Amino acid sequence: MSAEAVAFSALSGAAPVTAVVGTKIYPDLVPAERPLPAIAAFRVETRPLNTIHGGVPIGYDVALEIWCMAETRLEANEIAELCRDPLTAAQFVIIGQRSDMVPVPEGEEGDGILASVVTAEYFET
Repeated sequence: MSAEAVAFSALSGAAPVTAVVGTKIYPDLVPAERPLPAIAAFRVETRPLNTIHGGVPIGYDVALEIWCMAETRLEANEIAELCRDPLTAAQFVIIGQRSDMVPVPEGEEGDGILASVVTAEYFET
């Protein structure tokens, strides 16, 4: 199973996460018409793992970014914290967490969407 599918299953099956975001957990990006809070997860890196014998990789270290987006930085951080336990239980290794912002498209009003981004790695076979 892909790292994205494992992450989606872990997050959508976690009651504390869905209590806040409901079913608004998406691959790659949050559709523009969806209200916040929401989560988007996407692959940022895939590194093949080879044995000393070379040849076909035995698996892949995959890095995902889990973008937890909300109206306030505090809420985005709280959602990110809620994501950590289910991801860890699904065999992800949490690498870090940072604050970020999704800019508002040109011509639209607002400052941007606040996000807390969790970076997690998963061994995919």
